Amino acid sequence: IKCGQCSAHCPTGAIVEYDETEKVWNMLNDKDLYTVVQIAPAVRVAIGEEFGYDFGENLTGKTYAALRRMGFKKVFDTNFGADLTIIEEASEFVERFTKHPESLPMFTSCCPAWVDLLEKYHHDMIPHFSTCKSPQSMVGAMAKTYYAEKMGIDPAKIRVVSVMPCTAKKWEIVRSEDMRSSGFQDVDVSITTRELARMIKQAGIDFRKLHDEEADSPLGEYSGAATIFGATGGVMTAALRTAYFYITGEELGNLDFKEIDGLEGIKACEVDIKGTKVRIAVAHGIGNVEQVLDKVRAARENGEEVPYHFIEVMACRGGCIAGGGQPRVMMPDQPKPRGITDDIRKKRAKGLFDEDLNAKNRLSHHNESIKTLYAEYLARPVRKRRMSCCIRIMFRAGCIKNSDLAKKMTCKKPPITSEVFCVQSTSSIFMRLFRQKQILFISPRKRRWPFKCSSTTFSGISLCALNSSGVSPCSAKARRKLSPYSERSRRKFCFLILFSITSSIKGFAKNKTAPKMRAENC
Repeated sequence: IKCGQCSAHCPTGAIVEYDETEKVWNMLNDKDLYTVVQIAPAVRVAIGEEFGYDFGENLTGKTYAALRRMGFKKVFDTNFGADLTIIEEASEFVERFTKHPESLPMFTSCCPAWVDLLEKYHHDMIPHFSTCKSPQSMVGAMAKTYYAEKMGIDPAKIRVVSVMPCTAKKWEIVRSEDMRSSGFQDVDVSITTRELARMIKQAGIDFRKLHDEEADSPLGEYSGAATIFGATGGVMTAALRTAYFYITGEELGNLDFKEIDGLEGIKACEVDIKGTKVRIAVAHGIGNVEQVLDKVRAARENGEEVPYHFIEVMACRGGCIAGGGQPRVMMPDQPKPRGITDDIRKKRAKGLFDEDLNAKNRLSHHNESIKTLYAEYLARPVRKRRMSCCIRIMFRAGCIKNSDLAKKMTCKKPPITSEVFCVQSTSSIFMRLFRQKQILFISPRKRRWPFKCSSTTFSGISLCALNSSGVSPCSAKARRKLSPYSERSRRKFCFLILFSITSSIKGFAKNKTAPKMRAENC
């Protein structure tokens, strides 16, 4: 699921992220491009470890200064997008809780590794996902739409670089067409905290001697609620502060929820909103997430009320502060860097929560730049279109990229059960491709069939395009392998397609052999 924890905890340090620093340097050196950057909340409390600072020291101002000296035209903050996410996510939760209780529980959707897990293995939970984009994606979209229009810059020349604590963010920026809501790729490159540290060193910048600087407006202002996005429990805390205001019209008295602090794998509690009980849960670490999902499914199958109304999920233990792209820790008794410990997680989280405590504004809905954004841009007559493009996202079962065939096969609705491999909602696409003489051979994943050729994996299905003569439009080597079965392909492809749509895939996969029926019977 691309979380990068294998890299963070590799005992030999052999697993590393895909390095894209050269791509960023090329953008910065191109005078025709307007290259901007955004940094995630968890980066500011970890970047210092690469330069001799103590764990968890918040170095937001120095990081801004270093990025400007590297050559970025503007320095924005992903926290702006976090505030925007909170406003939209809190509004969505209030709408579901008050008017559509059948759509509960609602899951947060900021963590791309969690999104990848759900789309691949938990299709039945897709309707419960928040439709908000992640803060990274929102800032990228706003930079190439709202900011470009406001500053009179051609969005085709804007390049957005994001600095993230997470390797899954590299996948998120190209996961689907929703990531091109500006008409261009919203975020062009996502680099990790480790990659940024390498670039600062390559540029010869003395990080420790830099003076604190501020982010650029309007995509740089943020509240304390946005900062705590980087730690487990932070997203839920920030969302509840704003949701309480939207429901009651009053500000929440105590802005902290101690019940969901800490590193316990699953944290749950009830929040009293003017006499109404809202049950919330926070899970971090994939093993703990599975337990929460099983509990929700069990209640649903037994016809009981859902155990939680609102659930925050982060794939990495401790949240983004311990993401797969964060600095590796050198322990005194170890010859090589290792994954972080819970003590280090606590120090990094404390750095974020301390900034929230000392912030002048601790509520997302009081961010003045966000208010201006809605007044000047999102509240225009075309607001619905802009909102859906720049802020909202559609989740798909088995979403993959870089394949025209896969794009045609993308499901807009989740299948009835995860075992059905998404074929019910794509039957019309199968028939359209058949009429266009684009022949499809379909088999369950990891099953041996007579046909041997390159294929594209799509949520449990292997797809291989065959033309009307039964020859695979792939490599010559694959065509040679396929040739002994080409006549059989021509006769049976129609049956295989319709069988996959209309029959029980579970029984089909269990038999491991192709059904012996004539294509004419279809």
